[in-house]
Amino acid sequence: MSPTSNTSELDPDASIPLTSQKTQETIQETPSTQVSNTETNSEADTGSQRLKITASNGLTALKKLVVTEPKKKRVKRDKSFGQGSNEVSGSSVKPIKRTGSHGKLAMLPSLPLDILFEIFGHLSPADILHLSRTTKSFRRVLLNKSAISVWKAAFGNLQEDEAPTPCPEELSLPVWANLLFSPHCHSCSASNIRSIEWTLRMRLCGKCTKAQSIPQKKFKKEVKLDIILLRCLPFQRRVKDGKTNTYCLKSHKEAFIKELDNLVGDRNKFIADRTSEMKARAEHAEVCEAWSDRLAEERESALEDIRDERRYFITERLYELGYAPELKFLDDVHFTKRDLVAPLDYDLEMLTDLEEVRVAKPITERIWNGRVKDKVVDFMEIVKYFREINDRKLLMQRRREEVAKAWPVWLAGQAQRYPPGYFLPTVRDIAEHPILKAQIEKDGEAALSQPDILGVLDTMHDAIEAWRKEKSALLSSLVPEGSRADLIGDLNPAENLEWMERAMAVFNCNKRLEEYPAGPSIVYNPDKPHEEYLTYRQGQPARSYGEPTCMWFPTYLHHPSSRLAYPDWWEARYHVNEFFKVEGMPIEGIEGAPGNEKLRRAKWNCDQLVFDEKASGLVKRILEACGMPVTATVKELDAADPRLVCLKCTHGKKCDGERRVSVLTWRKAVKHALKSHWGSNTSRFERISDSDAQKARELEAAEYRTRHGGDPPKVGDAKTPHLRCLLCRDGRHEPMKPLSFIEMRFHFVRHHRASLKELDDPQPGSLLTTTEVWDKPPTQPILIQMVPKKGRPTTKQ
Repeated sequence: MSPTSNTSELDPDASIPLTSQKTQETIQETPSTQVSNTETNSEADTGSQRLKITASNGLTALKKLVVTEPKKKRVKRDKSFGQGSNEVSGSSVKPIKRTGSHGKLAMLPSLPLDILFEIFGHLSPADILHLSRTTKSFRRVLLNKSAISVWKAAFGNLQEDEAPTPCPEELSLPVWANLLFSPHCHSCSASNIRSIEWTLRMRLCGKCTKAQSIPQKKFKKEVKLDIILLRCLPFQRRVKDGKTNTYCLKSHKEAFIKELDNLVGDRNKFIADRTSEMKARAEHAEVCEAWSDRLAEERESALEDIRDERRYFITERLYELGYAPELKFLDDVHFTKRDLVAPLDYDLEMLTDLEEVRVAKPITERIWNGRVKDKVVDFMEIVKYFREINDRKLLMQRRREEVAKAWPVWLAGQAQRYPPGYFLPTVRDIAEHPILKAQIEKDGEAALSQPDILGVLDTMHDAIEAWRKEKSALLSSLVPEGSRADLIGDLNPAENLEWMERAMAVFNCNKRLEEYPAGPSIVYNPDKPHEEYLTYRQGQPARSYGEPTCMWFPTYLHHPSSRLAYPDWWEARYHVNEFFKVEGMPIEGIEGAPGNEKLRRAKWNCDQLVFDEKASGLVKRILEACGMPVTATVKELDAADPRLVCLKCTHGKKCDGERRVSVLTWRKAVKHALKSHWGSNTSRFERISDSDAQKARELEAAEYRTRHGGDPPKVGDAKTPHLRCLLCRDGRHEPMKPLSFIEMRFHFVRHHRASLKELDDPQPGSLLTTTEVWDKPPTQPILIQMVPKKGRPTTKQ
C-alpha cells in the first residue's frame, strides 16, 4: 500500500470505485501525525466494506461517509510560529489544505419536508422555479406531486397584475410558472426571450421559430386534412416589421395526425372537442397577450422614467459646468435646425445616444463622479468645438446679411450714377468682394452697422468699374471669330463696354437642369405671348420649347441663369442665406416645378449663355434692310421701330402694294427666321414704308382690341404693370416683374412704409420708381397681315 496524506476528502462529483479490497485506499500513520486506535479501526472497517452505490442510496452513502470521516483535532495556533505552523500537544504540524468546502445551506435538503414547505410557501413562483434548478435534491422535492401546496401558496403570494389568469387546467403549476417567469427558449434554451407564444404556450427564439414552424398559408382549404388541421391545431399570429405571420408547430401537427390515426372512438366528436379546445385556448391567449402588452408598456414606461431622470440629472450637471450653449447647439442641430451655417448633424450624435446617458439605470452623485462625468464632458468638449466654428460662421453670416440689406439702400442713393439696367455686380458679388469680405471676416464679435457698410461702398466705385470690365472681357470670349469683326471691331472689351449694347449682340440660354448646380431658364409661353416664364423642364435646352429665347441688351445681363441659382442642399435644409432669397419670381407650374422660394441670388456668371451666331447674322441683314450701320445699338433700333417683311416667305418677291404678307417687328423677324427657316443665311428682309408701318401699328392695336376687348396696355395706366421699385433693386423684396400703380402702393405699404407719402406726391429729384424694364424684352405686338409698299432706308449704310 502506498502512503497517503493525513486527511482524505471526498469529491461529490467523482465516482467511488469500491469493487475490491485491493483498490481501497488506507490511511497510513506517519511520524508527523498521531491517530487514535479508534480512528484507525474505523478507517479499517470502512475500507473493508464493499459498497454499491445506486440512484436510491447515493444520498445515504454520502451521509454515511461524511459522518464516519475522522474528526480533526482543533489546533491552537502559536503566534511565535511562522505562517502555516500549528501547535498540537507541543509539536508543530503543517496546515491542512482544503480543496473545497460545503456551503452553509448544503444540508438544507435534509430538513423535514414540512419545514421546507413552510419556508418555500413564502416565496414567489419564480423563486421556487429557480430554486428547483439549483440541485437535484431540490428538483426532486419541488417537482414532486407532494409539493403542490408549495406552488399554490407561491402563486397565492402574487399580486393581482403579476399573472394574467389562473393556471389553465391542462397545464401544471411548474409548467405555468416556467412559461410566465423563465425568459428562455423552450427548444434551444437560448436566453433573454421576452415574447411568449401564448397560443402555443411556449417561448421560442427566432431561429427555432423558423425551423420548427409551418406557415398557415401552406395549408390548403380544398384539402380535407388541412381543413381539420386548421381547426384543431393552435396557430400563433406574430406581427414583425409591419408583416403578419400566422403559423403552427411541426411537432403539434405530427402529434395530432398520429393521435387521429390511432383514434378508436368517434372521430367527429374528437375533432369537435379539439376545435372547442382550440377556441378556448385562443380566447385565453388574447387575455394573456393583453396582460403581456400591458406589462411590457408598464416596464417600458418605468424604464423611460428612469432614463428621463438620468437625462435630467446629467443635463443639470452640464448646466452647472457651463455647457448651456453647447446643449442649445445640440438642440438646434437635431431638432430646431435654427442658427446653423453648416450641416453638422452628421458629425455630432445626440446627447441621449451616449451609452452613459441612454442606459436605463438610476444615477447618483457617486456614479456621476465615478465614470459618467468624464465621458460626457469629453463629448461636450467636442460639441463645444463645433459650436464655436458654427458661431463664427453665424457671425459672418449676419455680417453678410447686413451687407445685403445695405446694398439696395446704397443703389437707391446712386440712381443717378447707376441708372436702371446698368450692368452691376449682384449682391452676392458685393458680399464676397475682397474689400467687403475683409470687413466681414475681421476678428471680434461686433456686428457691422449699415453706416459703416455704406461708407465702404462709397469707396468701391473703381472696384465696380473694374468688375464690369472683367465681366465684359469674359462675355466677349463667347463671341466666335466670325462675328467679332462686325460686333466688336477694334474695341477692347476689357476697356470698352459699348459692344454689349449693340443689336448684333444676341445671346441665348442653353440651360440644362440636370447640370447641377445652375440657375433656371426663361422660355416663351405660347399661351401667354406677352410674358416669358421660368421653366423647370429637364433634359433639353430651353430654346427647344416654343419660340427661341433670343436676348439682347440689357436682358441677357440680367437673365435669371446669370444671377439666380438653386441653393445648396444644406442651404435649403437649414434655411441659410435667407437674405439672398428671391421673391415674386413668376414660375411656370409644370411637372411639379419647385416654388420660387427655392431660388437664391448667385454671383454673376455667363456659364449658361451662348452667343447666337445665326440670330446675330439675321440682325445684321435687318440693319442692312433698314439702312442702319452694324454698330447700331438696341436702343437705336427700338427707337426706329421698323416693320419688316420676310422675303424668304414671299419667295424673294418684294413688297409692291398688291401682295398680302405678314408684317413683323425686328425682334419678331429674328425669331421668325430662326423658327421657320432655321436661321438660314439666305433669309432676307425688306423694310416697309413709314406710312405703312404706322398703319401696321394701328392694325396691331385693333387686333388686340378684337382679341382682348380693350386697348393695349399703356405706360401710365393705374392697372398696367409698368413700374419697378428702385428702393429694393437687387434686394430680397425686389419685385421680379413690373407692377401696376396699385400693386406698387401695396409693395410700398409692406416694405417701404416711410416712402408711401413720396409715392403719392413725389418730391422733385426723388427716384422711387421707374418704367424701365431691364430684365425682360419689350412686349411685342400681335402679328398682323397687310398689303404694304416698299419703304426707303432712313439712313445710308
